[in-house]
Amino acid sequence: MTINYASDIYIWHEWMDFVEELYELPQPSLLEEFYQYNLEIRPTAAALPAHTARVCTHKQLNDYIRHRVVTEQSLTELQLQLKTVQRFGEVTQKLTHVLLEHTADSNTRLTLFRHALSKRSYYA
Repeated sequence: MTINYASDIYIWHEWMDFVEELYELPQPSLLEEFYQYNLEIRPTAAALPAHTARVCTHKQLNDYIRHRVVTEQSLTELQLQLKTVQRFGEVTQKLTHVLLEHTADSNTRLTLFRHALSKRSYYA
């Protein structure tokens, strides 16, 4: 795998840390409904580092941007799931705030990076 941008590896590490945080969330001993949400959230979160890794392998700018958009869509889905769990009060406000803040920062970074990429052509 070739890393084309330093931000790719940085974002990938961020996502791996985030996935670890999610996997440390409580198991079904708390509330069964939250556990069900947690089962849905984990695969979505685990897909984010995979999408970021796929982004690194593309040499064409359009492919690169397309896979960045897929990552952003997965991130949006994850944020929606977290907000749903927060709304139902299944997780502490502090925990969901930290997780949502983390995803919002990464979403902003991805969006800015995609816009910057669309304005220049690094690939032949």
